[in-house]
Amino acid sequence: MARISKATKAKAATKTDKVQATDMIQKELSVTIQRWHDKKRAEIQADEKELNVLLSDFQTSQIPFDGVRFISGDLVRNVVNQAKDNFNRQYMPPSVREYHNKEFAKTIQKYVPIADRICNLLMKYESVRIEKTEGNICHFNNDDIETRCNDCATYRFSPIETEYFHIIGKVAKSLNDARQWEREHGFLPFVGIDTADTTSDGMLYYKGFCTRLLADNKDVFTFTTEQFAILLSYGIIGKYGNDEKTLQTE
Repeated sequence: MARISKATKAKAATKTDKVQATDMIQKELSVTIQRWHDKKRAEIQADEKELNVLLSDFQTSQIPFDGVRFISGDLVRNVVNQAKDNFNRQYMPPSVREYHNKEFAKTIQKYVPIADRICNLLMKYESVRIEKTEGNICHFNNDDIETRCNDCATYRFSPIETEYFHIIGKVAKSLNDARQWEREHGFLPFVGIDTADTTSDGMLYYKGFCTRLLADNKDVFTFTTEQFAILLSYGIIGKYGNDEKTLQTE
């Protein structure tokens, strides 16, 4: 039976490790950040409140509409101009005609901006179902909103970001191992939270060997997918030249 050399075994083991690492990196890595979810939910609730205030104002115009999604500045102009044309076909004193034409113009001036804002808000939530309750109050469908909030709050890592995350995770583990070794052998806590101090001649220096990005507390170094996503999104870590990533805000 042929013997397998140690070098061959080492190469095979290295190849297996690389395959396993590649498989791990290729798996989709994502995390949902609760604070991003809550921020998006608050933004949507504010838009919903504004929408209902605008609709209440718009309804005072008595301009008919088939549904809230049909409201627009063009609708206001078309309805008011049609009414103006019909009115002006009638015989009346010039002063009466002038007065009413000014009123038509005021109506357009007042309600077109309101209608356009309603239209823009609803375009922002084009894929969201709208439900009406008693009193003609509009609500965005909760399931649709929850889906949107989760989507906006989820950071999906690229393959290279996933690879980097696992590398930093190993660093965190090594720091924890080094700290444990210090404790077990009675060594001074060199691996710890960065703390600034000054020498006798006033020179500032840092005590300890670590990075504050990994320091979760004074006892354990952690590096979670949530921490990683936040640092990436704000450009604190990542490739040189990358601008801060913007969350979906539609």
